[in-house]
Amino acid sequence: MEKGGVAQLGEQRIHKPRVTGSSPVAATRSGWRRFMKHLLLVSFICFSFFSSCSSTQEIPEASRPITMITYPPPPQLAPGQAEAIKAKIAALCPEGEVVRKTEEGFFSPSIDSLVEEGATAMPFLVNEYNRLYGDPTSDITRRHLLVEVSRRIASRAHLDFICWVLVRGSQTEKVTAAKSLLEFGNYGCVGALIAALDDTDREVVWRSGAALCRITGNDFGLRPEINDDDFKTAIYRWKLWYNDCYLKAFPNR
Repeated sequence: MEKGGVAQLGEQRIHKPRVTGSSPVAATRSGWRRFMKHLLLVSFICFSFFSSCSSTQEIPEASRPITMITYPPPPQLAPGQAEAIKAKIAALCPEGEVVRKTEEGFFSPSIDSLVEEGATAMPFLVNEYNRLYGDPTSDITRRHLLVEVSRRIASRAHLDFICWVLVRGSQTEKVTAAKSLLEFGNYGCVGALIAALDDTDREVVWRSGAALCRITGNDFGLRPEINDDDFKTAIYRWKLWYNDCYLKAFPNR
C-alpha cells in the first residue's frame, strides 16, 4: 500500500518545511506576546488616567481675602475736595429720594453726584464701607449702596475691594460685586471668583461663572437655568481649570 504525505517524506528523509506559527507551541507563544502587548498598553492608559485624576481630586480653595481692603487718599486733591466727597457720601440717598434700580445699576441724584467724583472717591467710599461693615447695628442697605456706587465708578485700580466684597459681603453685595467683575474685572480677580463658586446663593455662583467666562474666554456651561447636577458639574470643571491651568500659568496669584 502506497504511503503518502508526511510518512512518505519521512521514509525518503525529506522533511516538509515548517510554516512559522503553524505549530501549537508557536501559535501559543505568538498569542501570548500579543496579549502582553495589549495588557501593557491598557495598563499604561489606566495609569495615565488615574494619575491625571489623582492630581486634580483635591482642588485647593482659591485664596480668600481675609483683611479689609483700605486705600490711602489720593496725594493730589483740590482744596476742599476731600471734604466735598465725604459730604456726598454722608448725604447718600436721603430719606424720600427715589432710587431707580436697573440691571445696569442704581440711579438717583445723590448716587449720580458721587459717581461723578470717579476713582478719586473710592478711598473714601471704601473707608465708609469698612466702618459700616464693622458696626453690626449699621444700615446694611446703605452699605449696599456704596457697593453699587463702586460698580458704576468701575475703577480697575480698586478691583481688590470688589473682590473682597464678593467673598465677604452680604448676599446682595456679592451679587453686585459679581456684576461688577463681569463688567470690568480682570485676571487678578479669578481667585476670588473661583472662591465665590462655593457660595450658597445660586445667583452669586452663576454670575461669578459669567464673569469668569468673560475674563478667561472659557465656558463650562454654568447657567442659571440648568439642573442641579449640571450646575455642580460646571462648578467642578471651573475648579479643575483653576487648578490645572490658572495656577500653573500664574503661580504667584
